[in-house]
Amino acid sequence: MDRRYKLPHILVTEGDQESGFYSGRLIELESDTEVIFEPVKDNRKNGLQEMRHKCAAYLRGRGYSADYLIQHHCIKPGRLEKDNPVENWTLYELETKTKKSR
Repeated sequence: MDRRYKLPHILVTEGDQESGFYSGRLIELESDTEVIFEPVKDNRKNGLQEMRHKCAAYLRGRGYSADYLIQHHCIKPGRLEKDNPVENWTLYELETKTKKSR
């Protein structure tokens, strides 16, 4: 993982809606650890939002507040690395975006 990013936690999701498969992992830069989330394999679900929800639930369960900021790297196979979006989200935004879209 590129160390130029400043936020302590980075959610990395990989997949595409067409196949229905999404994987996700949460990287904690300071301790260089990863949490790997159970992949979403059903294209009737929104796998990207499922991964965001899993990440928010994990961090909230560890005591992080709703305004805690993480970085999200969204990787789609076949897309150039520079075209993959990198966004900053609060845990609240991850939670509410998921709920609104269901």
